[in-house]
Parts: sequence; C-alpha cells; structure tokens
Amino acid sequence: MWLIRKHPITVVALGLLATILLLVLWLTKSVLYSEVRVSYNYGFEARFTTLPPDDDALVQWIKQQPGVVSSGVGVIVLRSGNDAKTIRVTFTQVRNLNGIPPTPDLDTACASLGYGPMETPFHSYYDD
Repeated sequence: MWLIRKHPITVVALGLLATILLLVLWLTKSVLYSEVRVSYNYGFEARFTTLPPDDDALVQWIKQQPGVVSSGVGVIVLRSGNDAKTIRVTFTQVRNLNGIPPTPDLDTACASLGYGPMETPFHSYYDD
C-alpha cells in the first residue's frame, strides 16, 4: 500500500510494462507456433477383414494430403501378418507447432478405398 500511495505512477508503469511483456510473449509464441515447421515421422498399423487388390490408391491419397512429404522415402504401405490383412502405413508430414495441417484421416480414407471393416483401429506401431 505504501508504494501505491507514494508512487502511483510507478505502479501504473509497472502494470503497463507487465502487460506489454505478456503481449510480446504471447505474440512471439503465436508466431513461432504457426511459422516453425517440424517433420514428423508416422507409422500406423490397422487390421482389416478385407482389403482391396492393392494399396496404390491409398498411397496416392496419402501423398495428396497437406504437408505429406512424397520425395525421398515417401509413403510406404506394407501388408503383414499371416493372412496379410494388417497394413502398415509409414510417411513423413511437415506440420507447424500448432499441429496444422492435421494428420491424415486414415480411417475414413480406408473405408472409402475398399478396405473392409477394421478388426483393430489404426495405432502407432512405433509403440509396439
């Protein structure tokens, strides 16, 4: 209370300085999170009851998704398991720190491309 009574302008100046500092920090975070791009490597796996004859349409669909890197190793879809009804999808996607663009919706894509009902949903096979 003593500081407020003796130096009201100092208190206002400190409050203004704190507000400006918080605004600068928020703007810096906002700009950094939207402008800094990071490459993420994804490896997903799912098991289906039925599969189309090949995975070419899925590979092409993934390559067309925003941020997906199709050069270099690119997009890989492999079939595995004793009956080859498990697919492993590997790709790299460049995203900003806000998570934009979103990870491709493999569930919806597979359903529209002739993959039968899922026995196990897509999950990261890096966790195995």
